[in-house]
Amino acid sequence: MLKLRSTLLTILLVCYFAPGFAQHKDHLYKYITHDVSKPDYHQAQFLIKPYSYEDRFPSDSLNVEFGSVQQIQDFIDKGLHKKVVGIRLKVDSANIDRAIGLLKAYPRLCFLGFDESPIFAFKVKKILLPGSIKELKNLQGVEFIFTGIDIPDALVKLRPLKKLSAISLALVKGPLPKEVLQLKNITTIKLNATHIRDLDISDTKWEHVFFDGVDPKLGINVPALKKLAALPSLKNLQLNSCVLDNNAAVLQEFKGIRSLKVQFVTLSKGQQLFDHIGKLRQLEALSIRPYYDSTQTTEGLEQLTNLRLLSIENMPRITRMPDVFDALSKLKVLYLSDCNFTHVPLNIFRLRDLEHIELFGDKLTTLPEGDYRCKKLRSAKIIYSALTNIPEAFTSLTKLEDINFGSNQISSIPTHGWERLTKLKHLNLSSNKISVYPGGVEQLTGLQTLGLFDNRISSMPDLPGSGYQLTSLLLSSNNLNVLPEHIGKYDQLTFLGISQNKLTTLPASLGNCTKLRRFEAAVFPRPKRADGTADSTYYINALPEGLKNTPDMEVLNVSGNRGIDPASVFNVILAMPRFNFVANCSDIGLTEIPPSDQWRNVVLGRFDLDNNQLTTLPPQFAAMKTVRNMDLRKNPFPGNAANLAKSEIDSKGQLIALYNELRVALPQNIVSAADYATGLALSISEMVEAKMFAKAVEYAEKSIKLDSAAYNRTVRWDDIAVARYHTKDYTGAITDLERYLLKDKKNFIIIGGMPERALKYKAGAHIILGQKEQAAQTFEYFARQYHVAGALQNAALTYKEIGRDDKFDQLMDTVIKHQKFSQEFNIKQKRTDVGSILDHAESLIVAGKPNEAIKVINGLDTKLYTGNYLPINNYLLATANYLLAPEQFEQIKTKLTADIKTNGKMSGWNFDMFNKWVELNFADADKKAKLMQLQALGK
Repeated sequence: MLKLRSTLLTILLVCYFAPGFAQHKDHLYKYITHDVSKPDYHQAQFLIKPYSYEDRFPSDSLNVEFGSVQQIQDFIDKGLHKKVVGIRLKVDSANIDRAIGLLKAYPRLCFLGFDESPIFAFKVKKILLPGSIKELKNLQGVEFIFTGIDIPDALVKLRPLKKLSAISLALVKGPLPKEVLQLKNITTIKLNATHIRDLDISDTKWEHVFFDGVDPKLGINVPALKKLAALPSLKNLQLNSCVLDNNAAVLQEFKGIRSLKVQFVTLSKGQQLFDHIGKLRQLEALSIRPYYDSTQTTEGLEQLTNLRLLSIENMPRITRMPDVFDALSKLKVLYLSDCNFTHVPLNIFRLRDLEHIELFGDKLTTLPEGDYRCKKLRSAKIIYSALTNIPEAFTSLTKLEDINFGSNQISSIPTHGWERLTKLKHLNLSSNKISVYPGGVEQLTGLQTLGLFDNRISSMPDLPGSGYQLTSLLLSSNNLNVLPEHIGKYDQLTFLGISQNKLTTLPASLGNCTKLRRFEAAVFPRPKRADGTADSTYYINALPEGLKNTPDMEVLNVSGNRGIDPASVFNVILAMPRFNFVANCSDIGLTEIPPSDQWRNVVLGRFDLDNNQLTTLPPQFAAMKTVRNMDLRKNPFPGNAANLAKSEIDSKGQLIALYNELRVALPQNIVSAADYATGLALSISEMVEAKMFAKAVEYAEKSIKLDSAAYNRTVRWDDIAVARYHTKDYTGAITDLERYLLKDKKNFIIIGGMPERALKYKAGAHIILGQKEQAAQTFEYFARQYHVAGALQNAALTYKEIGRDDKFDQLMDTVIKHQKFSQEFNIKQKRTDVGSILDHAESLIVAGKPNEAIKVINGLDTKLYTGNYLPINNYLLATANYLLAPEQFEQIKTKLTADIKTNGKMSGWNFDMFNKWVELNFADADKKAKLMQLQALGK
């Protein structure tokens, strides 16, 4: 929501103060600012991928991030390049020439950003921009996010681009080279204070400057701002993250600008922004967002009588809205957010030129009653507040096109009069407490979107007119028990949401809504009250026959409608070829999937069939061309099929594996060998999870036989290793875990996120095979590579077991050194981790340093002991004392017994390492027995 509201302000600023600024509707302004209004860049690989949702683009203008030259070529091959207006380029230096050469085929490209590339990041040599960039003749804006490019050289090569008017250099380090002054057509620039420290910018034509502050210790923020203030061409200044301290008066020098946006600016205590901004009487647009400064007020705002746009955010001292609006009679746009005002003065709604008002996230409870004279008002948004009413006067503002009062506490609205708002296109009253349908809305034939979800509306009037333009009707989470008989008059609907109401039947006329793309009619269990009771749940009994005539249907959700006629649902799904179709049929009481040959014409993007009563699947269902995101969990499938269905089925090969477990015969060649091999490899993890280890190995061997390359690409090596271990193929387990570690090393992360499991099985396999030195090396590797707790101690003990006392001593010294460092760090951070201190004491005992262990234990403040720590402390202290004075065993035992009576026994402590050390370190059976006695006492 923050992004949406800031984008609106950005667009309004640009449209008002920079008409014709860009040739495309995606204005260059938002590419340059890089604030919350920056454009969304689609990842190219997701647009190229077949059957992806993004294949159906919402508009004809795309912003795309390319990570390779091949992606740029793929866009050309698919004809997508004609939609691209903005590009962020992340390709390595060796391919920049090719990338720029291909971009010549992008006819609408107006903005190009050079972003950080992981390959660039390690290069020291500056990268040269290709000279062929001059052939991108329609380029209007350029951004350098990656500063490894040779900027002086790049600026020279940009000079032939006659349409280039915007450039972003904010992330370029150091002063800007003089070559930037040779770009004579630049009117929009983003930079920081360092850039112009030594640069004479007096002859530039910069009109729109986005200025980032730098460390105030450098003392260059204010001098840089003075240089900008002297530019006669400057019209629009955006000041970001700038520390001005006592120098806010520099803002008074910008006497020629028409638009000022100040965000995250820090002032010294007592300094007021409006004391200085109030002197800029020529300002027509002002946006203020202080840096969490609770001292700022609005005194002085009334002097800005030329303001057309005013935006104020993050000023918590505004507990009441400033009474200055009589003075701001030219105001067209008003935006107030994250302040603390509770009411709105009536004179706001008497601003005759006001066109847009947006109030966001405050404590506003009521709007004033009275005569609203803002007859030009086109957009009113008051969201995420505590508003309880909408005055009748709102229905007199007949120029309104957009009303959004969502997410408030509204219970009182005009019950009639909405029909007067004939220009209204968007009405959102969702997430309120409204119980009555807004009377007259049913007459608004030009309305395009209507949001009433999450209210208490119980009835909706029928539709008296014709020619309705409504495309989106959101009625979910209300108390509706019937829809209008003639709802089919909304024949332009693309989205209908009626989930969680009290509906049991749907009108036949719904079948007239043939343009539907999304139909949501889910049901969820009603929440229980404190006494355990809940309202009744209502289920739709069937979908109208006519819904099958929806060629553009993309989403069908009838989840939770237990008892719905399955034939009516599949009648819609299978009526015609579906592409990327998303169907949610979970928990609807399904007992079978229809055996229809039409499944071969369906390409599902997602299919939820979980929590039904399916026991088998028909062969025809397997004929789907593509299988993705199919959920069959919580169905009573027999035997091993139930295990396979425990996770989403994401490939056709997985589905065929499920059919095999169901013993359902399928036609030959229904799936390629590679796809089936992939599906089997993916299914191995489910078999391991179900402890069906032999079946997992069976799948692996079959997958390897079908297509070893597909198997190697897909299998989780740690999972198949576990399966081989449990089927006593210890050598195979070790081999697969080594592949797992190799893959991990290439990806710089633990693939499965479970290094402890990989360590357990690899070291365990080595030990079973008698390869104790390899086991010790495995423990040591995991300790150093992944910092697995206890791994280094286990490595030390395993080396000791094979007689490598030198390695035991070396590794235990390393353990103790690391633990000591950790304790010192905790002390510096003024925190105490009792558990790690006790671990340290145990390590000292194992390393043969019981005297040092006693010092560590006695150094702890007993007030810090919580839970089980004190019994563990007493046990370790008794053990260390016995090792130092074996002859005092009885006294030590007596004291430990008394401590146990007072503080209880130990729990949650792992004795494995200590016991292994005892077994290896002491030949004296009596000493071993006495150490075990102390342990047994404490357990």
